[in-house]
Amino acid sequence: MTVEKKQYTLTFAGDTSLGDYYLGKPGREAILARLKNDPLSFFQGVRPLIDDSDYLIVNLETVLADNPPNPLAGKKYPNWDNPDRTIDVLKKIGLTAVGLANNHTMDFGPDLMLASRQKLRDAGIECFGAGSDLTEASRPLTIELKKGKNRKTIYILTGMFASKQYHEDYKFFADMEKPGVNTLNINHIVPQVRRLRKQNPGAIVIVCPHWQGVDYKQIPPQLENICQYFITAGADYVFAHGTHTIGRVLKTGKGIIACSIGNFVFNSPGRYRKMQAPPYSLIVKLHITENQGQWHVAPCFYPIVSDNLRTGFHVRPVTKTKDGLR
Repeated sequence: MTVEKKQYTLTFAGDTSLGDYYLGKPGREAILARLKNDPLSFFQGVRPLIDDSDYLIVNLETVLADNPPNPLAGKKYPNWDNPDRTIDVLKKIGLTAVGLANNHTMDFGPDLMLASRQKLRDAGIECFGAGSDLTEASRPLTIELKKGKNRKTIYILTGMFASKQYHEDYKFFADMEKPGVNTLNINHIVPQVRRLRKQNPGAIVIVCPHWQGVDYKQIPPQLENICQYFITAGADYVFAHGTHTIGRVLKTGKGIIACSIGNFVFNSPGRYRKMQAPPYSLIVKLHITENQGQWHVAPCFYPIVSDNLRTGFHVRPVTKTKDGLR
């Protein structure tokens, strides 16, 4: 996508699902009725943070199908969302792209993953991180910004770090002859980052890892090291997700690492209180301007309250008055 403006805003938000699967459980009838009658209400609190976005990118952690049969055997929380409602809402909030390298995209197998991806594409929403083979799944989202004769390219890569079960039992990952999601294996991503940096030294390179199996926790040093490898290889930013909660933000060398930006609008009850996890997540905005041939990037991090039990399923920015901050 190529657009021309004086200033551009790229917005990154975390795990997203409207919650048809989660809200269909007993005891959640009122929230399910709200989803069916007023789905945009779930985004009302965060609209001020996203409405100025030229590009809004989230991690879409669901399958677009109506109560599909045959989830993968043994797979916990096989997530799905009504396709028409979900796509309508995503378009109304200005969503332009979704990452699909996560631990729900393949919950019902490759055919429904590919069908979901096609529905999004037909609606004009770009997809990256999953595909019909590894070549497609590993292809970065590419954005071209333009100001007069000056251009700035942005490459965004995503991949999932997951347990052996996702590789061997669930067969989530793409290979050269099989559909699936992209792997976060450093032997796969690091050379790709280096190639992108070499072929376009002035580009902005962003990696968006998805952590499976680190729910409501801070990521361990092993995963922080992986983020550091990407920065050392030439990435400018790492914006990770998958833990459902806010992680540390680190300035390292010439790069910035957000160890987890957590959730966006993810309509499950969550386990923040049970896991004693911070009830917060992050929205990240990159404000990019051009001046006399030089491009400048100003990253901004906005904390949001993503614990649905705390907010009554009204995700909102953190405030001093409501959240007791000083």
